[in-house]
Amino acid sequence: MGKKTIKFVAIIFLLCIVYSCSWSPSDDEAVELVKNYYLFYYEGKQADAVILLRGGHIKECDCYSILFQITLPERESFKKTFYFYKSEYGKVEVSEFQPKASSR
Repeated sequence: MGKKTIKFVAIIFLLCIVYSCSWSPSDDEAVELVKNYYLFYYEGKQADAVILLRGGHIKECDCYSILFQITLPERESFKKTFYFYKSEYGKVEVSEFQPKASSR
């Protein structure tokens, strides 16, 4: 293999490492998690959730914040930030509060 080929493979390898380390929930996944959150924690209430603003990665908790417009039946809509993080099993989870890194 030539030097150019080795450099190309090294760059691709590094990009794969960076991409696999960075994650964030898709819009559809985030909305579905928030809707399920309300079904579970708020007596099975159906919620409508619309993403207003995606926050960046929060290093302290290895999580992402997303601001939603939430609409519940018989209640005025409101804005609420949820935090998305990966559990110890690699599954994306949602929380109303910024998770502590040591609690996972």
